[in-house]
Amino acid sequence: MQGIVQLTFIHDNEDIRWLNAGNAARHRHSIFTDVERRNMNLELVSSVPDQNPDQAIVDLERFDSDTSCSEPFSIFRGPFGAFRCPEPLPLDLSPTDRNELPLSSNDWFEQLEELPVEEDFSQNLFSLDAFDALNADYSDDMMLEWPSPESLQSIGTNFHEPSPQAGLNPYLPVGNIEGWSLLSHYKERIVPLISPLRRGKETPWMSLVLPCAMATLADLMQNGSSNHARLALINAVWGTSAFHLGNNSVDYLQKWTVSGVTYLARAQYHFQRCMEESCISATKTSKYKEILMAMLSLSNAFMIKGDPEMRRAYLVQTEKLICVKGLSQPALSANKRALHHCYAYMRIMAETTCIADRMSVNLTGTSGALNDNTTYGGDFRVCPNLIFSTATMSMEKDPSMAQRDLHLAIPGRWSSTLFPTLYGIDEMFLMLLSQVIRLANERDLSMMSDVTESRLSLKEFWTRAKGLERAIDHLLSITDPSCAQPYDGALPVAKTATAQAMYTALSIYFHRRIYEIDPTMLQGNVDAIRGYLIQMQQEERDQKGSNNAALIWPAFITACETVSPELQSFFSSWFDDCARTTSLVHALAAKQIFEKIWTKRRNGSISGGTYSWPDILRDGDIKFMCI
Repeated sequence: MQGIVQLTFIHDNEDIRWLNAGNAARHRHSIFTDVERRNMNLELVSSVPDQNPDQAIVDLERFDSDTSCSEPFSIFRGPFGAFRCPEPLPLDLSPTDRNELPLSSNDWFEQLEELPVEEDFSQNLFSLDAFDALNADYSDDMMLEWPSPESLQSIGTNFHEPSPQAGLNPYLPVGNIEGWSLLSHYKERIVPLISPLRRGKETPWMSLVLPCAMATLADLMQNGSSNHARLALINAVWGTSAFHLGNNSVDYLQKWTVSGVTYLARAQYHFQRCMEESCISATKTSKYKEILMAMLSLSNAFMIKGDPEMRRAYLVQTEKLICVKGLSQPALSANKRALHHCYAYMRIMAETTCIADRMSVNLTGTSGALNDNTTYGGDFRVCPNLIFSTATMSMEKDPSMAQRDLHLAIPGRWSSTLFPTLYGIDEMFLMLLSQVIRLANERDLSMMSDVTESRLSLKEFWTRAKGLERAIDHLLSITDPSCAQPYDGALPVAKTATAQAMYTALSIYFHRRIYEIDPTMLQGNVDAIRGYLIQMQQEERDQKGSNNAALIWPAFITACETVSPELQSFFSSWFDDCARTTSLVHALAAKQIFEKIWTKRRNGSISGGTYSWPDILRDGDIKFMCI
């Protein structure tokens, strides 16, 4: 029988100094001071003035142990933590639509066990080989030193500030069940829509945004508060789920729309407060990564709501934040780089359907001026001082320059890019797409203004156009299933059906925006994309809600160019099915646009037959985004 070990408690750091390896194991340091323990006792006694405190704790413990997890309950604060208390379920669930409404308590209790735990959030959650070789700065979770207030004053000031009353009460209006249920819906339905790869924890939405939202909800339940960036994020996530539930259920459309508007107003309010705090307060409580996630989540919320103008506005504000704070750091952690890649993908895809209608319109709402912290401005116009040729398309970029080239304005490739991992597409595709957008904007603006306003001469324009055409053709050739060679010695280009559909749609997009060719000349590519869509439908037939939002862009670009009734019938049916399975309002908006094009061409109301979606958006001053 082992001897009894006597423990000695130490109360200050002075007593620790004389400890050594031999006697340290017999000493303990108190968690709470005598004063703190005395205050806790007094608080406990005062909370039950008419009872014996010891008996009250015993009764509470017995009450908690007898409560089944399968019964509806809410959580409230106790003197030393959270306890469960049964109460009637506040949600009025419809038996005809239970699959789409928030889950009951026992369902979400089981499903949320698969979500990343809170402690994982403070670590690097990406187990990717590409990340391990970066030697990046992993000090995300330390409080950051922010730039001067002048640098941040322009961020977040372009929105109508919601009423402060929307942010005063961070608690849920119908109990904590709705909060956890909306997070579960976000995990099950929203993340697959905004993550084309659908590879779960390898996407920042699953490994960064969701754990942060869960930790924030835990803070609210246990401590009653959190910082403004986290409150903006969780309300944006709740609003996204609420709007999606409303889009998916006619019976509950009004209920969830009202909830979504409320959550979104709170998110905007806390975002405004967060930016004010960053500019004014001497104590910074919000981290750069949390603010960035909140802004991207707000942009996604407006996408699900069906407000492309506000979605783009928050992307523009995100660009400002990244340029002011993110790119000013000498090294970026893996998580920050992943979030920057998410922004870049969202922004470039959003710009594809932003049409310049007059020269006075700033294409992004940001300044085109260049500074030391950014490589090139974010106005999505060409950069005349860049050397542009077919050879530069395949040149390796300088790592420092590539990391700061948010919008892929610089021709070339970067072997350390995260786009293949996060989105399943090659960075070359996004770089070419960015170049096509810039050249198309120059073409549109030169046709609507004096020639002196153009940044390119006619010779420079055609040089770039021919270079882009050759590069796009080369990208298509190496993604052919029969081609197994890597792209110019680099890593193999992604060749999934989704990626091939995106690459082929890029060719259609180029010929529409740059050359304005007759749609009959594009039918080969149209038929190829139909084949890719059919292939993906067959592969995902057994997966509920498998149509994902990334496919709306190639499908829309292609549908606008279809000529034969057979192809038009296929794309109409595809968008009907997509709208049904994804509950995205812009799927129906896309269908209305290309069906209007078909009608005009069929009625012979246009000359030449080249009338397409840029004309409809420009003539009707329509704000539209596919993703």
